[in-house]
Amino acid sequence: SDNGFIFSWGINLDPSLSSSPPGAFTYLWNPTNGLSDSTISDPMASPSTTTTYVVTGTNVAGCANSDTVVVNVNNLPNISVTNDTAICATDTIQLLASGGSAYEWLTSSNISNQLISNPLVWPSSTTTYQVVVSDANTCSDTAQVTIIVNTLPVVDAGLNDTLCVGDTVQLVASGANTYQWSPIDSLSSPIISNPLAWPTSSTTYLVTGTDLNNCFTTDSVELIVNAIPAVDAGLPAAICIGDSILLQGSGASSYLWSPAGSLNDATISNPMASPLLTTTYFLTGSDLNSCINTDSVLITVNPLPIATTSNDTSLCIGDTVLLLAAGADTYDWSPTDSISNPLISNPLVWPT
Repeated sequence: SDNGFIFSWGINLDPSLSSSPPGAFTYLWNPTNGLSDSTISDPMASPSTTTTYVVTGTNVAGCANSDTVVVNVNNLPNISVTNDTAICATDTIQLLASGGSAYEWLTSSNISNQLISNPLVWPSSTTTYQVVVSDANTCSDTAQVTIIVNTLPVVDAGLNDTLCVGDTVQLVASGANTYQWSPIDSLSSPIISNPLAWPTSSTTYLVTGTDLNNCFTTDSVELIVNAIPAVDAGLPAAICIGDSILLQGSGASSYLWSPAGSLNDATISNPMASPLLTTTYFLTGSDLNSCINTDSVLITVNPLPIATTSNDTSLCIGDTVLLLAAGADTYDWSPTDSISNPLISNPLVWPT
């Protein structure tokens, strides 16, 4: 008898390889299960378990003889593979198969190594990976795992913008379910789609948007921050009622003074001011970036002194008389001829 045949998918039984009598004319195999034809010399055997087949050969003279062959059936490898998994586009995942001694993954694209049990894969779309696993008996079986590839969210951080120091602007992101902004300084909230931002210098904000599949992408928006103009309304000054003074604004490209009622032109840097009362003038200056700043200047308006003098007087040629003035701090008499001192309140005079 012969044995030691290893069953894979099927094996050809050939009695000529055994000690069966030569010259047989008919053949009969038993048992018949798993055989393609039990009455030919070389049927294909596909038993589901280890089986001993007996063949009886009869020659033309009616003489018969028998022989046996054992077909050993080994179990297929017990394969275990990674569960079906969802990933995001551009992600990489490691597959894992076990239960054999040799592995061959049949999908050749986007895989690190087809001949190992645990290759890395990075499919660009949903892909089913099939693996053939063989054991030490050269028996093999197949298994498969599907990697579902979710598309990335199309995150938009909005349009770049320009603002001035001290201004606030609203950022507007879209395309995701949750958001995370950075840097978080000068933001009303870093975890909403539309936070308020007030950066003190030009800043690029990054926003990471995540969708319901936990896939995420990042976009950025730049906020350019321009300095405000150094607006100067000039130095404070004092005038007398009825006088005018030239205001001196600087530091901007356009100007607007207020209150405008006592100015000859409120839209120039140096208007003429004629206030009747002490007034604080406010100057708003704008530069070429439309950034604005303000400054102020105090113009004090002093009342005129109430001056009094001596009554009109008659005198003789050669006489001297004392003039008297009051109501002021300084005095200046004219004409200055025949006067003891024109700069005091009570000079002596001797007009001719």
